[in-house]
Amino acid sequence: MIDAGLDQPEAQDDCPLATFYTPKDVHDLLKGFNINSLSQDHIFPYIVSKYKNYEYELQPWFKAMPPKTFKVLEKRLGWHLLIIAAPIL
Repeated sequence: MIDAGLDQPEAQDDCPLATFYTPKDVHDLLKGFNINSLSQDHIFPYIVSKYKNYEYELQPWFKAMPPKTFKVLEKRLGWHLLIIAAPIL
């Protein structure tokens, strides 16, 4: 969503850059490393205006969504790319 210009990386403007990487980009970036795991995770489910005031109210569609469905979405659409790698010796 960030890469398409449809969302921003933080709850406020002018925060540090968020960079979009594909799995291929990661493999290219980490040449010289064995990638042991690569997965996506984390969707921010809260209403941003309330979150800024420390109110943790879920967006209506996330509130109505079964937890298992939300987890599946996080694994497919999550904002964080989690990588475990070790140097090739």
